[in-house]
Amino acid sequence: MFFQKKLDKTMDALKDKKEKADEKYNGMYDDVHIEDLMEKDDKKALYISALITFAPIFIVLIAIMVLVYLW
Repeated sequence: MFFQKKLDKTMDALKDKKEKADEKYNGMYDDVHIEDLMEKDDKKALYISALITFAPIFIVLIAIMVLVYLW
């Protein structure tokens, strides 16, 4: 490869940068729970949005299964 040295140098720099960031944020969010960050009705909104997203997919799949079974 023509640029192997440059690629290796860049990958090493990115690896060092990631290690420094990991050291900086290590343990910073260990005491934070998801319930502390969510508001009162956030969980209900998540369930409703999941239902709106996945229900049509399941309905179509069930319809296909019924049509294949009856064929």
